[in-house]
Amino acid sequence: VIIDEYNNIISSGYIKTSSNQIESTKQLLKELKDSINLNNYQIVSVGVTGASRRLLGALLNTSIIKNEVNAIANGTINLYKEAKTIIELGGYNSKIIYLKDKMIVDYKIYNDYKSFFGAALNNITNKLNIKENKINDLIIKSQNTIDFKEQCSFLIEEDAMNKIQHCYLKEDILAGLSHYIAKSFTNNLLTQIKGPIVLTGGI
Repeated sequence: VIIDEYNNIISSGYIKTSSNQIESTKQLLKELKDSINLNNYQIVSVGVTGASRRLLGALLNTSIIKNEVNAIANGTINLYKEAKTIIELGGYNSKIIYLKDKMIVDYKIYNDYKSFFGAALNNITNKLNIKENKINDLIIKSQNTIDFKEQCSFLIEEDAMNKIQHCYLKEDILAGLSHYIAKSFTNNLLTQIKGPIVLTGGI
């Protein structure tokens, strides 16, 4: 994302790394560069976050390297100043971040085999040939939400694939998975969630 000095978004992009962080970063930077008129802007600082932040930070000579928890919290606070809890659901982990007076007071990262639901959901939507931005439209059409039993994400994916082969409706499968992901995450929580709550992440 490219922002100006007032935090207005000038341009943004998103691509999957496909396990090649350097090449995908080059591709993304080219797309961002092509999306703006460089004669009108001067890039004064670059920051990175994410699992490969140190590698990419060194390659790009960035001035800011932040872990994901700080990046998520700072971005959220900038948009929602009254936020008390942030829930982030990603491909291979999930996070809950607690805030007080615009500061992180505690956080928890879940990255065991029960937390890979984003990746599982991505694999299932690919199998169903559904684009990410169409998932919600399908879910709200569901009239018979499937109840998935508690199990790890690998077995959930296998169970969903089995239901696809037995001609269950796409919307019912996706609705069931969405309910299951929410239920599994909240079952992991040991403390009370305080609002306002901000939900973020790939799913």
